[in-house]
Amino acid sequence: MVYRATAPEIRRDTVIRDLLTTRVRTMVMHGKIDRAATRPTAEAAGACLQALR
Repeated sequence: MVYRATAPEIRRDTVIRDLLTTRVRTMVMHGKIDRAATRPTAEAAGACLQALR
């Protein structure tokens, strides 16, 4: 879910960590992701997003 939400916004100059922080925080506030799962979920998505670049 995190990957799908952030992948369309990845550009060559995107700071992936900042983008993930913003998106994951919003997802937690809206109840889409459990707060306890945020770090492992964001780390996994970040690795995939790095490869997307």
